[in-house]
Amino acid sequence: MAILAPQGEPASAPAVGSIAATRRFLAAAGVQVQGQGRPLLLINGLLHGRELWDLMLRHLPPGRQIVRFDFPHQNGSALADAYGSFERYCDFVEELLEALGLDLAATDAIGFSIGGDVLRTLVVERGVRFRHVIIAASAPPGIERFWREFFASAVECLRRGHLDSLVRLIAFQFYSPLYIQRYPKLIHVMHLKYLQQFPNARRLEELLTMPLQRRRPDPVCDAVLRGKATLIHSVYDQLVPIAPARRYAHELGLPVHEIECGHSLLAEAPGAVAEHAIRILGASAWGPPGAD
Repeated sequence: MAILAPQGEPASAPAVGSIAATRRFLAAAGVQVQGQGRPLLLINGLLHGRELWDLMLRHLPPGRQIVRFDFPHQNGSALADAYGSFERYCDFVEELLEALGLDLAATDAIGFSIGGDVLRTLVVERGVRFRHVIIAASAPPGIERFWREFFASAVECLRRGHLDSLVRLIAFQFYSPLYIQRYPKLIHVMHLKYLQQFPNARRLEELLTMPLQRRRPDPVCDAVLRGKATLIHSVYDQLVPIAPARRYAHELGLPVHEIECGHSLLAEAPGAVAEHAIRILGASAWGPPGAD
């Protein structure tokens, strides 16, 4: 396993081009590569780092090169000043792909939550052609008003200095009631994590506004996903209701797999997510490129 951890605190992202600049960029992005075989790119959501995928990876068979990273703002990333919007997050992943030199035609990708929005943007609007993408717990059209109110409430808690209220608001939307019941210290742990990872409230506020900057998903515009994408959604997701997610999948003609858990399916049901990923990508995908 190779880990490229952040080094230093550059004010902006180094330009990717020379070998030295590329190495600095990958180090600042906290890129972690493990295993051999066909590449599988993992794109996490907001308020998480690359560790989000740890539980799921325990359930995956060998035979893949797993690539994951930290978005700017996560795990002390040195790149936050250069990537302060949703579009810049998409730029970041494109720059990351260029720096890694992956063969995209042989690369699968899984995007969780806003990571799924980034994946959809790259494929639909920027012409990035992965072998296959799995978009998990990404918001469908039809819930824009709810999202505006939810994230406005989160930002208002932050601006008033009510971190505990913010953490509770997020916890009750991200996790199912049974998961919170099972882990009574969850909210306390989240509170400590946010204090540690976001000493600068402005950074956290930037993150909380990003979901509202994405383009509204549209079955007509997103038709390019057909045959190249599969959706995974959570039945008890309070942030991404299952009914509009099913409707979007039906109108677009995409297969959708459902898991009985809350929004944070990688925490609540990592084994089920891994099982679906193996089934979606195919048994032959867990081996060297070209096996299928």
